[in-house]
Amino acid sequence: MRLNSYTCTKCKKVIVTKDIHKGTTPFMITCRATEGCDGTMESAFYSRIPANTEPTWGWYRRSDTRNMSTDELDYHNNGGLFILKLQTPECERKVK
Repeated sequence: MRLNSYTCTKCKKVIVTKDIHKGTTPFMITCRATEGCDGTMESAFYSRIPANTEPTWGWYRRSDTRNMSTDELDYHNNGGLFILKLQTPECERKVK
């Protein structure tokens, strides 16, 4: 399991993610640390994980491609992973 952190350039808060599946994760994502924040989060490239921090988001490979946009399908076909909030053990079982 690989852990990464993303820091928002606007609110400065950090989230920790884990790679549930192998694949590619984006360098930048919309802020997921603060509700209502419209900032952009930047990856730490798997190098700066805050101590004693559990991941709250996971990167997974979608199994159902039927409702993907053309851009999402292209991203998926090139190994791209999608993000999922890790709230309960059921979330992780869903993507295994």
